[in-house]
Amino acid sequence: MVSLADLPNTIPIMEVAEFTLYPRSAVMFAIVRPTDIPLFERVSTTEQGVIGVIQPRDSKGTLYSVGCAAQIEGVDVQNDNVHSACLMGFSRFRLVRRISGFEPFSQAEVKWAEFAGDLEPESGCGMSDKAQFVELANRHFSAAGMAGFCNDFADSDDELLINFVAMHGKFSAADRQALLETRSLDERRAALVALMQISGVEGGSQRLQ
Repeated sequence: MVSLADLPNTIPIMEVAEFTLYPRSAVMFAIVRPTDIPLFERVSTTEQGVIGVIQPRDSKGTLYSVGCAAQIEGVDVQNDNVHSACLMGFSRFRLVRRISGFEPFSQAEVKWAEFAGDLEPESGCGMSDKAQFVELANRHFSAAGMAGFCNDFADSDDELLINFVAMHGKFSAADRQALLETRSLDERRAALVALMQISGVEGGSQRLQ
């Protein structure tokens, strides 16, 4: 298990528009941008194998102040030379500053202490309305042409289900960032419910609180 004392103060970062990663959540990335290939090659050869995933705030290169760090679980190269990598999130971080250098990818100075709790599994938020939450999420995904997208996670633990919806739901970059920066799993769940209900896809179902 990663410990706070072992985490580096400087990490390579990957800027991904309109996507946020969460601790203990995994995602497959297609490595297609020219700067991403040397980034993954470098990180894969280091002992810690840490990479930061963070959203750009605008087209001028400004970044949001909080991202999520991940470790590379594996890199796959297909016959057509398409690379993909599995990233497993483990902790959020606070961006201090971007570091300029000679590498073809971005690096940043970061702080971890604020999110030390990310290194321990969430105990869950006791979702007594889990079935309603899944129904609301499926309506949200159906409206985006992704019917049944949440079904495979309906029986997952609270954290995995909530973070899956937060990662893959159709939300704005600002809303995604707000979800990432929530202080607890219960707060994230409440924010998700509000966002999905505001989108108007909950139909006539009972509103969740």
